[in-house]
Amino acid sequence: MTKILVTGATGFIGRHLIPALLERGHEVTAMVRPGAGTGRKDAALRRFAELDGKLSLVEGDVFDGAALEKACKDIASVAHLVGIIKEHGAMTFERIHAEGTKNVVSAAKRAGVKRIMHVSALGASPRSKSRYHTSKFEGELIVKQSGLPYAILRPGIVLGREDQFANLFARSMARVPVQPVPPLFRRAMLQPVHIDDLVRCMVLALEGKGVGEVHHICGPEAVSLERFIRLIAEIGHRHLVRLPCPDGLFRLLALLLGKLTSLPLGKDQLAMLEETAPADHLPAEKAFGVKFLPCEEALRRTLMVPL
Repeated sequence: MTKILVTGATGFIGRHLIPALLERGHEVTAMVRPGAGTGRKDAALRRFAELDGKLSLVEGDVFDGAALEKACKDIASVAHLVGIIKEHGAMTFERIHAEGTKNVVSAAKRAGVKRIMHVSALGASPRSKSRYHTSKFEGELIVKQSGLPYAILRPGIVLGREDQFANLFARSMARVPVQPVPPLFRRAMLQPVHIDDLVRCMVLALEGKGVGEVHHICGPEAVSLERFIRLIAEIGHRHLVRLPCPDGLFRLLALLLGKLTSLPLGKDQLAMLEETAPADHLPAEKAFGVKFLPCEEALRRTLMVPL
């Protein structure tokens, strides 16, 4: 049994990781946003904490030194999950992924934490055109240089019930069965991983496996974004109307939607789509003893909206 702190506890990954840790007999401290509890997902975590004596909540964020100090007290391992996919005002990629990680690492070292498991992203690189990816790489460097035993996990697109990627496409198809097909969709390659596979790796990393390594947590195949969308339609027995669309027009529409809605669309997200170097999944499978689901099977376990 280990005492584990989970930052980003109310996020999609955190809500899957915490029950898995509790099932393994670990004690979990979950860091939640100040005042959290009104949202459905936050409230669910609070109710879970009330029912399970091995889960405690600490209010605060990665910029609250006092809250981090309290959260790290008597902790053996830290699961650092905090991240954003779209910037909001002062919440920039650099501030969240680099400065926030530095704060967590500093608090962990002062508290005598024994190891840290840090979630980065497939594509993290100092040479990326995407600030999301460069900031994720900065966070990795901070963890590597911390002196703490670490495992860095770079997941691909994470699929699962309540995800905001595959299910977003599925909901869109249910309303408007038209697929724009810019050349970018054929160039952009994804290596999705199912949340259950990612969580298995995370739990094992927190228990000491894969220490000192950067692990690519991704499916065994790279699929184009166009193929990914077509798979969603095929699984839902939905006919898609394919609409040829020049890259330039698609970029304009994406940027407009990104500004008018909460959708994660913008220059940075478009740059991410164009950085499509495949990653080798086999070392992570060997390190953690996990067989990653192929894309189609992961999607079949993911989709919530009947098409």
